[in-house]
Amino acid sequence: MKGRIRRIAVAVPLALALSGATLVASNADDASAPSDAERSRKYAFMSKHFGYKYIARWNPCRTIHYKINPRKSPRKGAIKDVRKAIKRVHGASGLKFKYLGRTKVVPKNGANKYRGKTDLVIAWTTPKKRNFSGNAAWGGGQWWHRRGARYGEMRTGFVIVNGKYRYNYPKGFGANGKYGTRGQLLMHELGHAMGLWHVPSKKQLMYRYTRHRKAKWGGGDRKGLHKVGRRAGCGGFRAPDSAKGADVKVDTGSFSAA
Repeated sequence: MKGRIRRIAVAVPLALALSGATLVASNADDASAPSDAERSRKYAFMSKHFGYKYIARWNPCRTIHYKINPRKSPRKGAIKDVRKAIKRVHGASGLKFKYLGRTKVVPKNGANKYRGKTDLVIAWTTPKKRNFSGNAAWGGGQWWHRRGARYGEMRTGFVIVNGKYRYNYPKGFGANGKYGTRGQLLMHELGHAMGLWHVPSKKQLMYRYTRHRKAKWGGGDRKGLHKVGRRAGCGGFRAPDSAKGADVKVDTGSFSAA
């Protein structure tokens, strides 16, 4: 995984962080070594991975509205698996979600807002539409707004899945896939969309690669989701949009398995 941060001189300070980890079936290759903090714990935060001192997360006192674009999914049941994965995120984090139906939208890098009330889009697409470079999926936060010293408020998120990937993830959440199931992949990418980053522990779903196992949160995953979820409280999130602080645009990728 190679990352870069580029600062752009515009009206409000923006930081664009592009990152990706290639999914391979036999040789797990990650060029970016975990930080000391990542090595010492079983959960990690996306914002801190990119050098920010605060935790970027969704406002736990509002509902996250999401839509699904299953058009390029190679298997039936994509919507069912997404909704089950969302339910599992809710169960571990306490964050509230509302399904707004299908969409034709495929999220674009740097798009800081969807139409209407939509906050999060989960979509399947093909390498021709997006430059996957052989990767399986990509998930994370598109935009957040800093809320004081401790937190940044996530505004939009995304999960993009490669519908033409060479390993066709079987549907469901069991241990029936050689390199994991579609449910495991979705839970991992939604973890990024909630503000979590990769960890070196193979017992966690936020490990860098999906594996032959049941799609079940590990202890570290749950602790991380608690800290970006409802249990961490709503303090600092009720300030109006005009509150002081810089908007931060972050496109982050996670393409994992093996």
